[in-house]
Amino acid sequence: MTEELSPIDRAKFVAAKRAVDFIEDGMRVGLGTGSTAAWMVRCLAEKIQHEGIRIKGVPTS
Repeated sequence: MTEELSPIDRAKFVAAKRAVDFIEDGMRVGLGTGSTAAWMVRCLAEKIQHEGIRIKGVPTS
């Protein structure tokens, strides 16, 4: 998936993936806004599907 991304989008994806590494089961997570937050939500969805964690998402606005 990351091969077809621009360098900027790849950096955003990598940052989002790294941020998701810190999320643990039962956490309350601020979801943020913008394109990097969109990547984070995608990565978080993948983590939830694969690991079965449960979180509470808190929107910023």
